[in-house]
Amino acid sequence: MGKLYDIYFIKAESGECLFHFKFGSVAIDPNLVSGFLQAIGSFAQQLIPDEKSFLRTIDRGDFKIMIERGAKVFAVLVAEEDTPEVRQKLRSLLQRFEYIYGGYLDRWEQSRDVTPFQSFLSQVLIAFPEQPINPRLLPRARLDRISVVESLEVPDALKMRLVRVLRLADGKRSLEEIAEIVGLPVDEVISLFLLAARSGVVDFPFAKIFDDDILVKTGLDPILIRKAYGEMGVRLIEACNGKTTVKEIADREGAPLNVVKYVFGRALRLGYVQLLKGD
Repeated sequence: MGKLYDIYFIKAESGECLFHFKFGSVAIDPNLVSGFLQAIGSFAQQLIPDEKSFLRTIDRGDFKIMIERGAKVFAVLVAEEDTPEVRQKLRSLLQRFEYIYGGYLDRWEQSRDVTPFQSFLSQVLIAFPEQPINPRLLPRARLDRISVVESLEVPDALKMRLVRVLRLADGKRSLEEIAEIVGLPVDEVISLFLLAARSGVVDFPFAKIFDDDILVKTGLDPILIRKAYGEMGVRLIEACNGKTTVKEIADREGAPLNVVKYVFGRALRLGYVQLLKGD
């Protein structure tokens, strides 16, 4: 299986993004993907007029945009290769998404709240456990994490390592920082947290942001940022031009640096911005 870059679940009727996750820290030109998503928003019905004849793949050469349609949602996966294995996993995830959120999708237009869909991250990580995830993510463990880990049917040595890293999963330390604290390779710590995510004891609500990070907006409508932080949050996203550092944006907007980093940490996790340069 080749590298995966991004996965989206999009409302079939309107083209609005319900869920997005970026795999790893590999960057592709966000304008290419966002332009495609905007085209879906404007021409969804023209692109996929019926079940028998709809656009399933866009080949950009260096990456492929794979599309699967369900009854209410279509899934989009940006990947290095379009293989039968990846295609089947995407199709299965789409079926799972519609099964879990079917009732809510029927009434989604009333609230237009995409927050409930964010819990689908664990399903994505389960489907693609071999894919690297961004070491900047900040894991946050449930309070009952120890009892859940003890109930897992895994070797005791693995349980001990799980408990060790989950004790540090406070939503403030990144995966790479936890790896440094416990003295394990980052890849091993990520694997442990993927196992924890499969057990439902951890999520990744934010990503770590540094003062000198340079971000670029991806073109997705920052629905959750607008809902949580209002127009100030939207202005911060718009200021991510791929040239200005996080600290420079905070200074220019006259906003506290810690607040700006908090907003960008959420935006990076949700795919509204992309990291171009960092420590």
